Amino acid sequence: MPRRPSEERDILDKSATVRALVDRDIDKLIRARADRQKAFRDLIIEILADCGF
Repeated sequence: MPRRPSEERDILDKSATVRALVDRDIDKLIRARADRQKAFRDLIIEILADCGF
């Protein structure tokens, strides 16, 4: 369960990915995917830290 709504929004928000696909901009698409992956990774690290890992 996500601890911070902002992190959850960052993971679920696909608008940057959709814009990159519409614009056919591969660099923008790569950045958007990397941002979502980073938000997911940060959230998992925070959840594990809260559990004592």
